[in-house]
Amino acid sequence: LQLTLFQRETRNTVDWVRETEASPKWVATDLGTVKTSGLELRNYSRFPRYFAVRTAHTWLAKEYEPDLYAGRYVIDYPRFVSQITMEWEPASYLLAVYGQELRWQDDSPARENDDLFGASGRLAVHIRPVWFDGLQLTLACDNVWNDRLEVFLGQPSPDRRVSGTVTYSW
Repeated sequence: LQLTLFQRETRNTVDWVRETEASPKWVATDLGTVKTSGLELRNYSRFPRYFAVRTAHTWLAKEYEPDLYAGRYVIDYPRFVSQITMEWEPASYLLAVYGQELRWQDDSPARENDDLFGASGRLAVHIRPVWFDGLQLTLACDNVWNDRLEVFLGQPSPDRRVSGTVTYSW
């Protein structure tokens, strides 16, 4: 178990902002001093029968001076992120991994949808044939729940996607 409390202060912090709702474009702007406080909690547990669980939780709070309509990166941030990854390896040639992220984004009037909460997930199955050393076949599904949260303002999350990968390492 790992617990981290932190406070960071950055000066001359630049973000892409819109000063008002009527502002036609995003402009790089010096926000001055930005204070970020937070807490991180991480854990890794391995269980019998080839099962492992990783968890990570992060809480953030920011303080900044300018009263702006919206920012894309520094001002628009996740207040809370919780992640869990479960790994099951029933045999040396087979690994199944599921990762889930829950995210509560800071409110921004520039967000194109009203969602402040997101739940993206990833499922992957890795097969390493015992008869072909160094080969790995992967079938994965990203954004399992087809979540629509805009992690970055104006950029909707990609739709659910399925992929296959062949990797050879020597």
